[in-house]
Amino acid sequence: MWLDAAIINISTPVSTSLIAIFTAWYSGRSNRSPPFVFLSTLAVFHMLRAVLASNASSRRKKQDAERLGGRIIPKVKGKWPGNFDVLLEMVRSESEGYPGEIFARWCEEYGPTFDMGILWGSQMVTADPDVIKQIVSSQFTSFEKSEKWNRMSYDFLGDGIFSTDGPTWKHHRSVARPFFAQDRISDFECFKRHVDVLLDVLTTQATTSKAFDLQDIFRRLTLDITTDFLFGTAVNSLRSYSDPSALEHADFSKAFDEISNVLATRVRQCVIISPEEPIMIQIEFNLGIIEELPGTPILNTKETR
Repeated sequence: MWLDAAIINISTPVSTSLIAIFTAWYSGRSNRSPPFVFLSTLAVFHMLRAVLASNASSRRKKQDAERLGGRIIPKVKGKWPGNFDVLLEMVRSESEGYPGEIFARWCEEYGPTFDMGILWGSQMVTADPDVIKQIVSSQFTSFEKSEKWNRMSYDFLGDGIFSTDGPTWKHHRSVARPFFAQDRISDFECFKRHVDVLLDVLTTQATTSKAFDLQDIFRRLTLDITTDFLFGTAVNSLRSYSDPSALEHADFSKAFDEISNVLATRVRQCVIISPEEPIMIQIEFNLGIIEELPGTPILNTKETR
């Protein structure tokens, strides 16, 4: 137990120094290349550290559950160490355009709340309405977005309402509150305009013998209503479903999709690597396009760090 705790709590500088000393000693006694020995030892050490930390966390959760009369939520059972195959399933599901299907399958198998357990960590997912209500409403202050999420999403969301907690979040909420005042929400003209277009598109598609992507149609409806409601300028992506030439802000729609995909990729990769990666150039390029849409200064919440 004491050895587990020592390995888990040892600081990164100390562990790196110890591994460097071991590398120098082992390289002198063998013909192995120092960089190879160092990187191999570093990888094994951090994997061992992750496994021990996961086991210690599992013990604490079990003790807390017994003390509070609760139960441990089920964990997805992968075939590879660290549930690496679970991560690959998520990547494949998203690349095929239906990222929710894999979670729906896990909900059927493990229940509405489960832990993915990727790389010996804990990533809890829930589709339980009661739990979601506690997270977004009744116990909102008990569930932080975290500094990690802020780092991952900062280049797109900045220090905005979707990426911060505490006083900063409260400030942004007070700024956004007028957008959802009773008189604005009760005015359904904005919604009616786009729903009418939706019905026209569905009617047109129903008269053809070709299959069409209903998920894409509703995604376009959401984008049109949101941009119209918040910025006063709709991108009219739904109208262009049948007639691509009708898209007034084609670059915006494409940039929004690309930057959403980049953010999703970053969220996945941050399980493994730092959020500082080459796709930062792609983020900046697409942000420039998004901010060109009339009325979008509300997106400019980022400051130079």
